[in-house]
Amino acid sequence: MNSAAAQAGLAPTAEFPKMSATLSSSELSGQSDQTDLLIEQIYEATHCPELWPAVLEQIGRIIDAPFGFVIIGDPDAARWANTPAFDEKTARLVRERWLTRGAYPRKLSQICAPRFIADQEVMTLEELRGEPLFSDFCFPSDLGFGATTGLELPTGERVTIGWRRRFGAEPLGLDELKRLDSLRLALIRAVWIGARSRQRGMATVVDTLAAVGMPALILDGDRHVLAANGLLETIKLDVAWSGGGFALRDPAADASLRDALERMKSGDTGAVTTFPVKVKSGRGYVARLLPLRSHDSFAREAAALVLASAGARCAPPEALLRSLFGLTPCEARVARALASGKSVSEIAANESVSPGTVRTHVRGVLEKTGSNRQIDAVALLVGMPLSLG
Repeated sequence: MNSAAAQAGLAPTAEFPKMSATLSSSELSGQSDQTDLLIEQIYEATHCPELWPAVLEQIGRIIDAPFGFVIIGDPDAARWANTPAFDEKTARLVRERWLTRGAYPRKLSQICAPRFIADQEVMTLEELRGEPLFSDFCFPSDLGFGATTGLELPTGERVTIGWRRRFGAEPLGLDELKRLDSLRLALIRAVWIGARSRQRGMATVVDTLAAVGMPALILDGDRHVLAANGLLETIKLDVAWSGGGFALRDPAADASLRDALERMKSGDTGAVTTFPVKVKSGRGYVARLLPLRSHDSFAREAAALVLASAGARCAPPEALLRSLFGLTPCEARVARALASGKSVSEIAANESVSPGTVRTHVRGVLEKTGSNRQIDAVALLVGMPLSLG
């Protein structure tokens, strides 16, 4: 290993290509400007997750590694972003668990360093060529060697960020690793901030529901609780915790919850599920499972479970409608007016708009609440009681 690699604290067995010629001051200045611009774009992706593919692609161009990815979570519930044109390869990388096969993942996890780790630091190139990740996935997919880094989110989920070169290209050198490390802190912070923002968004939903007196929690497809409000304490005798997940003590209601979450996991995220919950004493509840729609590729598939007392009828506040269904301010006002019993013509007069404009907003409400008819949307919004038999 050359002396520069030793000074960088890299593994003594690492095999690095020869370093490029020393850069001039103007070239160094250009690199610095490029890094600053990329850091700005990385932080923009925190608030606009749809920008991640383009950001990963731009970084890949700089280090000549076209396949870039950010993967959050274990393979069964992973979410990811990747460079354009690599969607299918990233899906296979995750779902076929290539990042968990062989000795490479274990040895990589043993290198605890706050930087990007090149493949040749983990194992020799000869050893890497015999690893399943490379021999059975990367090489047949025209992908070669690269570098990765990782962190653990407050949720306990693991994040892996990496880039890979084309098959046959030299492994990443010290220059490329240095460029990646100059961006690492921004990448880590962006992913971390995004996770915190998603958590705050879920907390806002359940807190808003608490403000109108409704016990609520947010569940992922495996019944793990991602957020909950304090009103669950008032119904603690009617719920249970089974196998680390949330459950309803009413067997029929719990089966309905299970089926709805299974549909959500299979990709059906549009329908709102409503079902009765019987209790030993009292009138019971009307439960609604509301899929949370998100354009964030890193957001878990999740749904808000809202428990309203049977017989309760009210027009929910606009803030709640916007949080739960992603309604625009105009759509939320129209939805609340419909829930209050107003007609389209009455809403149009109150809002000083045409009935046609109101109908446009109604169509938006129907689409975002997963309702087929206006009467279905109204029943959902006002908590129309169901027979508890």
